[in-house]
Amino acid sequence: MEQFEQELEELKAHYDSVKVRKNGSATYVQIEPVRLPGGCNPAFTPALLVLSGQPKPQIYVKPGLTVGNGISPRSTSVVNVEGESWLQFSFNLNWDQNQHTLLQFIEGSIRRFAKHE
Repeated sequence: MEQFEQELEELKAHYDSVKVRKNGSATYVQIEPVRLPGGCNPAFTPALLVLSGQPKPQIYVKPGLTVGNGISPRSTSVVNVEGESWLQFSFNLNWDQNQHTLLQFIEGSIRRFAKHE
């Protein structure tokens, strides 16, 4: 994951807390706090990026959030990642690691919760 080292430094400059751990071929990046779109409750959440050599990182947030209309977002499920519960969610984001940064990936993915479903 050497290609992400500079981007991890950018994340550390942008977010209050960025913790990186490796397990086998995967790198886990826990980020706090990530601001959710207006109307979401809570307004901030921890996020987890999993970098595992796939074309796009995997991203998760902590379960229990609601979107602007007060309901749980659709197309989500709670999954266990490294012994913790995380909310997996569907989103459509065009992301190319050669053109976009991890910060852009996180912020773009989180915008999915701006939809009031």
